[in-house]
Amino acid sequence: MARSFEDLAQVVAIRSAVYMAEQNCPYAEEFDGNDLSGTHLIGYIGDEPAGCLRIRYFADFAKVERLAVRKEFRKTKLAFHLVRAGVELCRKKGYRRIYGHAREDLLKFWQVFGARPIPG
Repeated sequence: MARSFEDLAQVVAIRSAVYMAEQNCPYAEEFDGNDLSGTHLIGYIGDEPAGCLRIRYFADFAKVERLAVRKEFRKTKLAFHLVRAGVELCRKKGYRRIYGHAREDLLKFWQVFGARPIPG
């Protein structure tokens, strides 16, 4: 879990590499002003920060978002570990509903965790 400025800098570096550099996501879309109100999980491969996940909490649901794994670490199980840890954290906090947004080509990944599309 990100607990320091250095940890948050690692999250920003990972997301910048994945979303801005690889996917050409605009800065204002990726860094939306919600980073200081969320919880960030950081995944490491050895000592290297390799992936991250943001969770935001609302009255009766949590939102899992901004999952990013650096390209050179995508053949690992890191994305699965980050999501499992995020879901477990939400459950420990008492949340029973967890939402997120996903690209259509990633639906099968999220279905592994029990996610299902909401019509409309």
